[in-house]
Amino acid sequence: MFPKEEYDSRISKLRKWMESKKVDLSVIRSGANMSYLSGTNAASVLVVPMDGDPFLIAKYAFGDKIAEERSAYEVVSVKPFYGLDRVDDKKISFLIKDEIEKRGIKARRLAFDGTKQEEEELRKAFRKGGRSLPVLSLSQEVLRIRAVKSEREIDVMRKSADISINAFYNVLSEIEPGVTEKEIAGRMELEMRRLGGDCPAFPTIVCFGENSFNAHHIPTERRLKDGDIVLIDFGSSYSMYASDMTRTFVVGKPEKKLEEIWYAVYESQEKAIISLKAGVSAEDPDREARNVLSRMGLLDNFVHSTGHGIGLEVHEPPRLLVGVKDRIEENYAVTVEPGIYIKGWGGIRIEDTLIVRSDGTEVLTKGLIKEIELKGH
Repeated sequence: MFPKEEYDSRISKLRKWMESKKVDLSVIRSGANMSYLSGTNAASVLVVPMDGDPFLIAKYAFGDKIAEERSAYEVVSVKPFYGLDRVDDKKISFLIKDEIEKRGIKARRLAFDGTKQEEEELRKAFRKGGRSLPVLSLSQEVLRIRAVKSEREIDVMRKSADISINAFYNVLSEIEPGVTEKEIAGRMELEMRRLGGDCPAFPTIVCFGENSFNAHHIPTERRLKDGDIVLIDFGSSYSMYASDMTRTFVVGKPEKKLEEIWYAVYESQEKAIISLKAGVSAEDPDREARNVLSRMGLLDNFVHSTGHGIGLEVHEPPRLLVGVKDRIEENYAVTVEPGIYIKGWGGIRIEDTLIVRSDGTEVLTKGLIKEIELKGH
C-alpha cells in the first residue's frame, strides 16, 4: 500500500524505543499494529529484531500469499501436514525461536504485543535454563507511534472520507417516507464498496425518529415518516484506513425542540473544533463542547466523550474527554462528535473526522452537508 520507506520509518521509531528499553526482539501478533508496521495483517506474527531485517510468519494458503503481496518484508510460510498439524500459538512461538537462531539473532530481552495466552507460549519457547526471558508490553508504544499520521496516511484517509461522502450523496434521494433503516444502511454500505472502499469501517448506523436515542443503534425495519429525525453514522475503510462521520437531520419541517437541540449540538461541535490544535490538552475540546451544552441546559443528556482518535481502527487514542491530560500532537487524526440523547424522543449527533495541524485542524469531512432539513424533500 505504501512504499517500503514508509514502513522502514515506522520500524525505525519502534527500534528507538527498543534501544531505550534494551530490547533485542519485538514480536507483534495484533492485527492493526502488525498492519501498521508491515503493511499486512494476514500473517500470524511480525518479528522485529533490533539488529537484522523484520520478517513475518504466515500460514500456507491462509494468508501467506496475501502477506507476500502486501508486506514490505520477507514472509516465512508455514505448511500444515494435511491440515492436521495445527499452526497454533505454541508452534508459532517455537517457529519464531527457530527463525531467529537461523538468522544469528540474539534475544535476551523481548517486547510483545498480543494476548496473554500468546505471551505465555512465547515465554515458554524462549525459556533458558528453566528461566523465562524478560518480556515487556509493546502494544501501547505502537499505539503511541500510530497516533501521529504521516502525510501518506492522511492522503489515504482523505480518500476514505471522500468515498463515504460521495456514497451519502448517492443515497440521499432515497431517504424518503416509507423507506426502512435497514434499506438505507444497506444502500450506504453498497455505495461505499462501489466507489472503491474496501468495506464499511464499522456497521452503518441508521436511526429514524425515537430510535436516534440509541447512540449505537442497529438498523431495523422501522419505516421513515414525515417529520422524523434521521441520524446516519457511517464511514468506509480504504486501504485499511477508516473514516467516521455522522449527520442528523429531519425529513420535513423540524419542530421547535428539535431545532433548538440541533443548533446547540452544532454550536458545541464548532467550539470544540475551534479549540483543537497541536499542543492543547485532550480534555480541552470536550470542555468546550460541554460548556455550550451546559449553558443550554442539555449537559445531562451528553453521555459520551467529544471524540476519539482514528486511523487503522475506528477507535484509537486519544480520547477527547475531560480528565484526559494527554497533549494533542500535530498530525493526530481525531473525530469531534458531541451528541444529545433523550429517551422516548430521540437523539442528535454531528460528527466529523479531522487532522490536527499546528494552528488548527483540517476537516476531512467538510464536503458533507451539515443542515437540519433534508434538502430536496
